[in-house]
Amino acid sequence: VDAARAFDQLGKALLALGFNDGLTLPVMSIQPVTTSVRGLGATLLSPHPLCWRDPTAAPGGADSAGKRKRSGGKGEERVALSVAAIDCVVTLQESGKWPDDVEAIGKLSAALYLTMANSLNGDKKDDPEATIDLKFVAKAFPDHLQVLGLGYAFRVRIWNQRQVRTLHQLKRKSEGEALELARFHRPQHTQVISALVHKFPSIGETLRLCKRWAALHLLSAPPASSDGKSVGGDGLSEEALELLVAHCYTCALPFSAPASPLAGYVRFLWLLAATDWDVSALIVDLSVASVDGSALSPQAYRECQDAAEQERSTGVFARRPVPVCLCTTADKSGVRWTSHGLSRMQWSRALRLARGALMGMGRGMARGKAAPLSASMQRHLGDFDVIIHLHAGATLLKVPGLGAQAFKNTRRQLQSSLLVGLSPVHELLNRLRSAYGRYALFWADGLRADCIAVLWLPMAASGGSVSVAHAENTFPLVLAEEGYGGGGGGRPCQIL
Repeated sequence: VDAARAFDQLGKALLALGFNDGLTLPVMSIQPVTTSVRGLGATLLSPHPLCWRDPTAAPGGADSAGKRKRSGGKGEERVALSVAAIDCVVTLQESGKWPDDVEAIGKLSAALYLTMANSLNGDKKDDPEATIDLKFVAKAFPDHLQVLGLGYAFRVRIWNQRQVRTLHQLKRKSEGEALELARFHRPQHTQVISALVHKFPSIGETLRLCKRWAALHLLSAPPASSDGKSVGGDGLSEEALELLVAHCYTCALPFSAPASPLAGYVRFLWLLAATDWDVSALIVDLSVASVDGSALSPQAYRECQDAAEQERSTGVFARRPVPVCLCTTADKSGVRWTSHGLSRMQWSRALRLARGALMGMGRGMARGKAAPLSASMQRHLGDFDVIIHLHAGATLLKVPGLGAQAFKNTRRQLQSSLLVGLSPVHELLNRLRSAYGRYALFWADGLRADCIAVLWLPMAASGGSVSVAHAENTFPLVLAEEGYGGGGGGRPCQIL
């Protein structure tokens, strides 16, 4: 079972809940937050051996996600206790009885999560035979519903427009905007990008290639969630990458739309390298994904241009320069996916790497090489001062005889300890930024999860007077080895 089919099965189970199951407000729709559930991520999601209703009956195999056989070991395997979460947003039936208090809305949502969990677990069914067809095991949390089943982990959250309006009325505008971005705009964006796949068959593979390129070069931001507490990570967001790729297909003039993933990938690199991003905003026409498939009107183009120019003069650009505007009919100012986390330094590095990738592919094709992609996918770490190498296998737990008959209870105990949505490399990255963000900038390889790159800040690396009372706030004047503290030395550190 792939992730898309598992998501569809969960959607059918939630949509089937009603008043007989104790749910006072039926579920009207369910939408994924990210396109990875449709196979459009940098890597394809694979089933986890512990994400089943009955983990003892989960299908085995050496190629299961999060499960590795130990070389030379007999009956010993390694299983990951962390699994990527598929975030979903559900919309309930409209009701005027929601309270006008943010805390009360949260408590009522938690009660609804508990009711959904009891229904999915079959706790209220008196007939034991009725629970045979159940495919999911759910657990309610105060802010979301966690569901394990068919090899995948889901986190379900409720979208409530009244909660956003209440936050704006209480002058908590940033919280309201973050919540609306996570639970309304991201699902809508995912729906539009998924619709483009049906119109352009090669865009799915192109998205995977472009996202892998950004992740390998430490350009992509950490994956976003639907919690509404954070608006974005440090780097090029997944939504911004998808808009850039979509522009290569929907606005391909004077060329035609790419017919192969390689052509779409080259067109993406050419767009980054050849466009003058300081002159005007990039207008992405997503109207071809609508039902009628009509192109964007000239008036809509003018509205997007005017909104982008106004944003440059009085909006986010005036407070903090944003390197690029990606305008759509849903976001006419074009800063929704680029105003958080993406700096001019990262954007200029992305443009430089795109030019280098195009030149490398051109030289490879001129020499008759069969794999022109290998030159563009090579990771370059010479721009950084320190490289922290990580052991990816350290996050795997050794479980003797995981598939043996004598250790059936072991899987159930491990399932209760499964960490859903935890990425060890991104957790370490966040802690490094929290502790040493005033000294350096940190980026992680979200694809291989094997290194974290460090770049010293100029103010911190310049040195200063040493004081015993403020020793923790000073940078060392002389480092242990020459080249370790700057100048692109790239001295490796190793974390066991």
